[in-house]
Amino acid sequence: MLDKIAVRFVDALIDHAEVNLPANPCSGRVVPEIGNSEIRELIYRGYRIIYRIKGEILEIMTVFGGHRLLRLDESAGGNL
Repeated sequence: MLDKIAVRFVDALIDHAEVNLPANPCSGRVVPEIGNSEIRELIYRGYRIIYRIKGEILEIMTVFGGHRLLRLDESAGGNL
């Protein structure tokens, strides 16, 4: 039962990103603790979807609870 709920939540989170980001990739705010305009976030139901804009490519870097801060070692090997 919990597995199905988790799968539905992840599917909804991905759908949220896919619907909102392609048309306007800069719609997410710059991640405050990073301060790099290429590293942005969307919030979905209390979770932070951290993504990187690389030209025409949007790369989802990580997703985690909104109460946490992004650590450099959590983001693509710290290559920000």
